[in-house]
Amino acid sequence: MSNLWVFGDSYSADSKDWNSGQKYGAQSLDNTWYELLSKKLKVSNVLLHSQKGVANEWIYTEVITHQSSFDDGDYVIIQLTSQNRKWFLRDSPELSNIFYSQIHYNNKDEKKAVEYYKKYLHSDFMDILHYDMLVCALQFMAKTLQKKVKVLILPGFQPVPGITGTLGDVCNSEFSNFELQEKYYYHHRADPRINHMHEENHKVLADKIYGFFKKYEHVDLTAGFVSKFINTNNYKEIQQIT
Repeated sequence: MSNLWVFGDSYSADSKDWNSGQKYGAQSLDNTWYELLSKKLKVSNVLLHSQKGVANEWIYTEVITHQSSFDDGDYVIIQLTSQNRKWFLRDSPELSNIFYSQIHYNNKDEKKAVEYYKKYLHSDFMDILHYDMLVCALQFMAKTLQKKVKVLILPGFQPVPGITGTLGDVCNSEFSNFELQEKYYYHHRADPRINHMHEENHKVLADKIYGFFKKYEHVDLTAGFVSKFINTNNYKEIQQIT
């Protein structure tokens, strides 16, 4: 039987790790989008290589490390993250979200070095360039694999050709307005929504990816999802939809 491989960041990270750092706990969830997808695809295994806070360099490394293990009939999802994350600390890939204000480095020297990079060396132009190069490399890899494998490059923050929108659109559209997000994250300390989306949208996402793999349907991450249900009256709650 075939396998479902998933590479990515917190949009596809293991739900078992989600309570870590939560102030009030995480939302209850029967199945994540990749678990629902695995059932729809009827695969034998879900091989998850995703981690919170990682950069695209780490995701790419995981892909090329395991690509020789892909087999005929496998499904591969490469879920990309923000283009401005940097895998500076080899043994701490989870500390790559360098523009996240709540990141805790291992020591003062690491923090100082990253702050100097952000102040003197960071370039949006170079971030965009590296992201485009990465997408091209992954597209080439997908076309030249020796095995009959179906590959989907799923954008987390910045778009990729052939996909409408990003997973960030799914995440952000659950709020009634943009300003509410800051209050929501401040109150909960960390996002209580597993993979940054409500369970109903896990189901929608699984259906869309299934349609891509089985029916060659276009993946649109800007339409068809449940939206605008987190509002000023319920944002302090863990579960807005029951």
